[in-house]
Amino acid sequence: MSDITKLEFGNKSDVGQKRKANEDYFGSFKGEYGSLFIVCDGMGGYKGGRTASTTAVETIKNHFSSVKADANMRTELYQALKKADAEIVKKAQEDPELGRMGTTAVIALIQGSQLFIAHIGDSRAYRVRDEEIERLTRDHSFVEELVASAVITPEQAENHPKKNVILRSLGPNGDSEPEVDARDEVLFKDDIIVLCSDGLTGHVDDKEIRDIVLKNNPVKACEELVALANNRGGNDNITVQVIKVAEGKKRALSLKQQAMVKQLYGTVTAIILVIILWFILANNSKIAVIQKDNDSKGTPTDSTGTTSGSDKPDSGGQK
Repeated sequence: MSDITKLEFGNKSDVGQKRKANEDYFGSFKGEYGSLFIVCDGMGGYKGGRTASTTAVETIKNHFSSVKADANMRTELYQALKKADAEIVKKAQEDPELGRMGTTAVIALIQGSQLFIAHIGDSRAYRVRDEEIERLTRDHSFVEELVASAVITPEQAENHPKKNVILRSLGPNGDSEPEVDARDEVLFKDDIIVLCSDGLTGHVDDKEIRDIVLKNNPVKACEELVALANNRGGNDNITVQVIKVAEGKKRALSLKQQAMVKQLYGTVTAIILVIILWFILANNSKIAVIQKDNDSKGTPTDSTGTTSGSDKPDSGGQK
């Protein structure tokens, strides 16, 4: 597709206020496949975490360097993440100091007006459209499973003691199965995609992310988001990429307009049903009145009290 003609994007990564080194890594690339944006959050100490996140980004980049425009992008995303996992495991086996390393990953691939999302761990992807923010990924984390099972609420998850425990990551430790979004996502003019590590979402909520990316261009938005996370403690490394569709396919109706149309449709439908019901009741009442009137008149008789008609016996009939 060639509906999208221009993307504007910004990115920023910061060590935060508590960590000694930045184990996050990110990348943005372009090729026949479209535009590729990646954020990874490494784990396992500076050497291990940085090695894992860098290896993931570079392996994914190298995989897509040979991907053509007509490829199945969901399959390519899955294969790229599996290759990254294998490469991290290999390095961990070669160096004992890297044995505990791993990394999360979130990827947005934009081809024409199509958006493809893949992730593993708790790094997130958001879409902001018509002043509404939607999370496009679900964290592979302990607390997210509790929320999904209705054991705790999303509000309780924010302060849960195990909120940073993830269930999937690339590398030798635990489940490394990536998730590729199966939905057909179409991007429109002014849509905004946000990719970030949990160093941002640990301090800045979804509505605040929405407000900042709507008020600022992508570069400035990244700076504002990182600054806000740092001002609130900066407990982890902070990485964010913001991508805006500056020129592209226009939507026929906004979400608000769609809601108004649905409301109008519902109102009109209700009025029509009321009219139909009134018509049915009115006609039933009319039929009942006519029937009652006929019943009150009874069967006509002559002056002698005998029934009139042509079936009376003829006195001059043949014997």
